[in-house]
Amino acid sequence: MSKLIILSNRVSIPNGQKTTAGGLAVAIQDALDDIGGVWLGWNGERVHKQDEVHFNILRKDKVEYVTCPLTNSQYSDYYAGFANNSLWPAMHYRSDLIEFKTSEYEGYQKVNYLFAQKLAKIADPDDTIWVHDYHFLSVAKYCRELGMQNKIGFFLHIPFAPLFIWQKIPCAQQLIEDLCQYDVVGLQTDKDQKVCMQVCTSLLKAQKIQQTLLSYHQRLTIIKCYPIGVNPTAIQKAAQQFIDVQDFLTRPVELNAAKTIIGVDRIDYSKGLLERFLSYAEFLEKYPEYQQHIQHLQIACPCRLEVPAYQRLFERFKIKIEMINQEFTQEDWQPVECIYDAMKHHHLMQIYRQADVCWISSIRDGMNLVAK
Repeated sequence: MSKLIILSNRVSIPNGQKTTAGGLAVAIQDALDDIGGVWLGWNGERVHKQDEVHFNILRKDKVEYVTCPLTNSQYSDYYAGFANNSLWPAMHYRSDLIEFKTSEYEGYQKVNYLFAQKLAKIADPDDTIWVHDYHFLSVAKYCRELGMQNKIGFFLHIPFAPLFIWQKIPCAQQLIEDLCQYDVVGLQTDKDQKVCMQVCTSLLKAQKIQQTLLSYHQRLTIIKCYPIGVNPTAIQKAAQQFIDVQDFLTRPVELNAAKTIIGVDRIDYSKGLLERFLSYAEFLEKYPEYQQHIQHLQIACPCRLEVPAYQRLFERFKIKIEMINQEFTQEDWQPVECIYDAMKHHHLMQIYRQADVCWISSIRDGMNLVAK
């Protein structure tokens, strides 16, 4: 019987010490809980030597979790390097932050090949493979080279970079060729779908047969918009548990204003956090009558601190929060409470339920599931 095999950069391992509450992980878990299958990817751990990279298997209910660690050099080149120092800024229209290094691109390709090899070992001929996000643009190419004829789909959870930005990346043509080895490429919005088609036809001279069908080197690829959603039933169930927010926050937080604004974001330049808190400070200054009546609770998870752009942003963000609190704090009221930590998904639902306003300020984003 055929099965679904999902590949993503991180795998949310049941009962693992590191809980992943991001939109991608939650969506994948919901899909697999429903139909079963295999979830393949990195377990979040790093090791020193290549011979320490072994795949482990954990079975729970209808899902098989197949994970491995990465070496420090793999992590540095593939993840912190090319994926998040070149592709991520490119996809979010921040060409000024692209720092391309050939060695990092080569490391990215090696990790793509590593997971393609594992797919070739665990997949039966009639299995469907579903690859997720910008970390794995080249996996299908290696799967084809390894002789796999399976249906392989790819879904991009972030925006798709336009042609003029791809032209700033030396390996762009090869990456887009690799993308066309997938049978289906899914994107979040109609705009991203159109941009992807334009890039493929311009860079590769691929033939656009229909609005959503591309032909390149005798392979047909469907490029289509499939916006991701949320699981309303699971969200409602979690929100109805009525857990005191203070019970799971990592430190005591005084939420004593009449209205609470909630923000839940990774500390990423795509999220517009500096712009958000600049406007919040200007609001408090321009309308002092709202002071002591509103409060902003920000769940801000630091990430990718190995990347210089993220290090700089994290420091600027902390300084901005401190400045706002120093300027506006009054007796029994602090304008911003910030928790620098990730939270479990069902705990976030409790915070959403108890807040009055949710502030989404992304400059460019995929399908922001906090908003949904």
